[in-house]
Amino acid sequence: MPAARDRLHAAFVPLKFAVWFGLIAGAARALHYVILRATTDGFQWTGDLVVWLAPPGHVAILLIPAFALTVAAAIWPTRISRRFVIAVLAPVALYSFLLLFSKIHHLALLAVAVGAGIQIARYLTRAPERADKWLGRTSAAIAVATLLAAIVVPTSRRMKERRLTAALPAAAPDSPNVLLVIMDAVRASRLHLYGHAQPTSARIEQLAAEGVVFDRAMATSSWTLASVASMETGLYPMSLSADWLVPLDDRHPVLAEALRDRGYLTGVFSANLDYMTRETGLGRGFMHFDDFRSSIREMLLTVSLAQSTLAKNARSAIQDRSLSDLLRAVASFNWARPAVTHAHERKPAEKVAQAFLTWQQAAGERPWFAMLNFFDAHAPYKAQSPFDTMFARAGLAGAYDGAIATIDRELGRMLDELRGRGALDRTIVIVTADHGELLGEHGWEHGNSLYMHLLHVPLIIRAPSRAPASVRVRPTVSLRDLAATVLDLVDPRSSDGPQVAGQSLRSFWDSTAVRRPSPALAALTVVAPDRSKHGPNWDLYALVNDSLHYIRNRAGQELLFDARTDPDEQTNLNRTEAGRALSAFMRARMDSAMRTLR
Repeated sequence: MPAARDRLHAAFVPLKFAVWFGLIAGAARALHYVILRATTDGFQWTGDLVVWLAPPGHVAILLIPAFALTVAAAIWPTRISRRFVIAVLAPVALYSFLLLFSKIHHLALLAVAVGAGIQIARYLTRAPERADKWLGRTSAAIAVATLLAAIVVPTSRRMKERRLTAALPAAAPDSPNVLLVIMDAVRASRLHLYGHAQPTSARIEQLAAEGVVFDRAMATSSWTLASVASMETGLYPMSLSADWLVPLDDRHPVLAEALRDRGYLTGVFSANLDYMTRETGLGRGFMHFDDFRSSIREMLLTVSLAQSTLAKNARSAIQDRSLSDLLRAVASFNWARPAVTHAHERKPAEKVAQAFLTWQQAAGERPWFAMLNFFDAHAPYKAQSPFDTMFARAGLAGAYDGAIATIDRELGRMLDELRGRGALDRTIVIVTADHGELLGEHGWEHGNSLYMHLLHVPLIIRAPSRAPASVRVRPTVSLRDLAATVLDLVDPRSSDGPQVAGQSLRSFWDSTAVRRPSPALAALTVVAPDRSKHGPNWDLYALVNDSLHYIRNRAGQELLFDARTDPDEQTNLNRTEAGRALSAFMRARMDSAMRTLR
C-alpha cells in the first residue's frame, strides 16, 4: 500500500510543477506587458486581458509535457526523478518567456533556457521541502492576484464607462444615432452593388435603395490604422502620426470626441485585433471599446510558444487537414516569435454584431455613435455556410466573395434587429471599408501598394429625412470627408464642441450646399517596421480623379492608369508621350493638394 501511494505521489509531481512554473511564467509575461505599456508608446499586440489570461494560459501549455511525464512516472517511478521533471518543465516555462525578446535568435534563447533550467533543477532539489514551500506560496499569491485582476480590471472599466455616461451633456432634441460599419479589406468591385457578377451584397443593396450610393469613394491608404485614423480625424494620413508601429496621437480632434461632447454614447466593436484596438489610438472619444475578448483560445495565445512560427504553421496545417504541412511545420523547429505578433482568436461578424446590439439595447433614450469593424473578408478569408462553398470554383477569390457575402448577411440581420427595435429610422447608417484587397492583379492582399482595387471602396449612406433614397453619386470622393459629413448630417447648424477636418459630402445630393470635396489623395508607408518605429516615412502617394489614377513613389517614379477603361490597371499610360503629359497634369494637382494639407 505505501508503495502504491509513493507511485501515485510520484506520478503527480510533474502536474504540481507544471502549475507552479506555469503561474510564475505567466506572471512574468503579464509583468512584461505592464512594464512595456508604462514605458513605451508602441504596440504590444494584445489587450490588458493578458494580465489575467497569461498565468492560466502558461499552466495549460506546461500541462502538455507534464501529462507525458506523469504517464512515464506511473510506469517508471524510479526513473522519472524530481530533478528530471524540473529539468524538463523549467526550460519550457523559461523559453516561453525568453521568446518575448524576438531580436535574439530562438535557438540561442533555447540554449539559455535549457542551461538555466538544469541549474534551476539542481537548486530546487537541494532542499526539496523548502523549495516546495516557496514555490507553493509564490504560486498561490500569483493565482490570487490573477483572480483579482480578472475581476478588478473589467469592473473598473465598466465603472469608468458609467461615470462618463453620467457626465455626458444633454443631447440636442431629435439627435439621430450614427452607425458606421467598416468592412475590413472589402473592395468595391467585389460587391454586386458595384457590378460584380456574383451575388455578394444582397442586403447592402437593400440598404442602398434607401440611401445614397457613392460609386467612386476612395480610401486614403491601403491598410487599417492609417485609413481609419483619417476617417476619424478628417485628415490625410500624411498629417497624422499613425504608422505601422506608431499609434494615432491626440493632437487632432476625432469624430467620436465631437459626438460624445454633443451628448452621444460612443462605442467601438472591432474584430481587427491588429490595428483597430485601444492601443492603436483609435479609441479616443469612445466610452466603450469591444476588441479583445476572454476565451480559452485567447488564453492559450498569450503564450509565446503558441505565437511562434512553428505553432502558427501547425495550426494552419491542422485546419487544412494537411498531414504533410504539419510534418513540415514540426520539422522546421522554428520557434521564432515574430517581432510584430498577430496571434488572436478571430471574431466573426456575428459576434461583432451581437456585441453591438447588446450595447445598443442598454443605451436607453440617449443618441449613440457606434463604429463596427467586420474582419471576415480579411485574409485568411472566413466565409460561413452556405457562402463557404457557394463561390468555391473561383478559388481564393471565391473564398473572398464568400466572406463578403457572410458580412452582408450578418449586416442585414443586424439592421433587421434595429428595425424591430424601432431604432433604424432614427439612425444614420454608413457602410464602407477601410481599404480594398488585391486578388492577383498586382499581388495579393493589401498594405503593399496603392492600386485602385486597394483604394476604391463601397460607401453607402442611409439617413432618413436627411439624405434622399436611391441616389447614386458618380464623381470621385475621399473617405477623408466622412467625419465632416457625419457632423453635418447630425446637426448642420451646430458649431459647438470639437470640429473635425474635411468637407461634408452633403453637396452631392443637396443642391443648396456648397460643393468643396477634398482631393482623393492616398499615402502609404511601405512595410519596414525597423524604420517605421521612428515615425511616418511615406513611400507612395496617389491621386484619383474621375478618370485617372496617378501613383508616385519617393524616388519620383510615376504610374498612370485610366481607371475607367482599365480597372485592373495593366497598362501604364506614363509610357507614352500623351500619358506623360497627363502625368504632369496629375503631378501638378497632387503637389498643389499636398501644399494645402492641414
